[in-house]
Amino acid sequence: MRNHKLEGFFLPFAKSTGDIFKKRGRITAGKKRVTIIKRSGKGYEMRLDKFLKVSRIIKRRTLAKEVCDQGRVQVNGRVAKAGTEVSVGDQLTIQFGQKVVTVEVAKLSENVRKDEASTMFKLIKEERLDSGSNVLSRGFCP
Repeated sequence: MRNHKLEGFFLPFAKSTGDIFKKRGRITAGKKRVTIIKRSGKGYEMRLDKFLKVSRIIKRRTLAKEVCDQGRVQVNGRVAKAGTEVSVGDQLTIQFGQKVVTVEVAKLSENVRKDEASTMFKLIKEERLDSGSNVLSRGFCP
């Protein structure tokens, strides 16, 4: 095992300089790994904004985050933030302008081809809103 010195830090546990990277102001060693799907007591979970992007319900993750922050997304009847964990079987209610879409999470996957993205959810209900009404803010969604 070789020792590496980086910006005054002595890292005896690094095998090569490629294993050293800066993460949130700390120098760490090892392979950089991003976990998108986590295992919990309920099963596998994924962040809401990531699910909306991967399933292509919403085109970009930043847009999905903004929609969640505006309070236009509910998970199982509760207003959800972008970091809310969703699992298989959860019902999502999303307000798109004058339309409210309710879907059920059918499958979680880190990445999916475009033609297979629709297999990640089941469309339960899609309804148009009357002008001037906001279904999600009044709590009429199941």
